[in-house]
Amino acid sequence: MPLTQLVAIKDLDRGTSTVRRRVLNEKLKEHGQLTKEDYDRRMVKFNNAKDALSKASSSFEDQITLEEPLPPNAVDTYAADTFGLDKAARDCRFEMIKVVREVNEVTSDPQVATAVDRNFRYLSPNVFRLLLPVSWEMIFQVDSELTQHVIADRQRTSSFSRRDCEDEI
Repeated sequence: MPLTQLVAIKDLDRGTSTVRRRVLNEKLKEHGQLTKEDYDRRMVKFNNAKDALSKASSSFEDQITLEEPLPPNAVDTYAADTFGLDKAARDCRFEMIKVVREVNEVTSDPQVATAVDRNFRYLSPNVFRLLLPVSWEMIFQVDSELTQHVIADRQRTSSFSRRDCEDEI
């Protein structure tokens, strides 16, 4: 699937392919709402800690560093055009920055990895893929010889797996 999307981006630029926007289903909307609620909770905690630090002695300010939580990307499907794909690329980069931040936090304090409340720090790659536009045309434009090869390989693999299961039974 990612290869199809990458090819579609190139072909979209050339004008030889089209993409369509995915439909935002209820589960994705719910996931987006949960992400937003989690961010709001983290911002309240951050602001409380920042206020407490500013009220404390100035000697603590040099020793304690607070990092503001990174905001979530909107959980919405990307437009099926060059601008939507460009926004998806920028959002993907921002999600990678969040992952790097999470790795740095776990590296500095391994106990962070076991914290139960550390959800929604970054968008799962599996969920992110559901937001990308898709191109069905690329699937059907495959060389017929290659298609036959793939079908034959899948049939061989599935029959081999079935035989293995029958022998074990």
